[in-house]
Amino acid sequence: MAKPPRQSGRSVTFTPASAKRIARAVLASERGGRDMERTQLRTAGNDDALVRGTFSGDWAKDGTATVTDKVLTSVTYTGVKNYLTAITGTGTKDCLIAYVGGEWVLVAVAPQGVVRGTFTAPWNKGATTTVTDAVTSSTTYTDVKNYFAAITGTGTKACAIAYVGAEWILIAAECS
Repeated sequence: MAKPPRQSGRSVTFTPASAKRIARAVLASERGGRDMERTQLRTAGNDDALVRGTFSGDWAKDGTATVTDKVLTSVTYTGVKNYLTAITGTGTKDCLIAYVGGEWVLVAVAPQGVVRGTFTAPWNKGATTTVTDAVTSSTTYTDVKNYFAAITGTGTKACAIAYVGAEWILIAAECS
């Protein structure tokens, strides 16, 4: 086996962050590659490969959004790509993003749960409408789908909606 070429007396220096990344890569290699994917992710140019963040509004599948770091609130990530599914509804949503393959990508969106809201009747079966959050009236959910029964009458009605799969759906409504 040939020896590597000899350096010409130049010294090589590393920043503390670079030294940490190199140490992680060596450790992963010595462990037989068990942590190699995680180490490659972490050495992609950012010490924080996974970031807990928030974003607002809709986020289309294959679209991009700006995510604000939940811990370091002054840090934002622009152009974060969503390869998962469309996310709809106004308001702030919690998410997890990762630096993979040279770009920031959406990994997960926090479960949205059940929301108590109001809508304007009528609302036909199979149709969508906008629901306003009854607790925080500044938050609205667009394109909420009614899979169950037509809600007749007019005026403001109370309801409950849930985020299921990739959409908000009606789960209960005031009928009279």
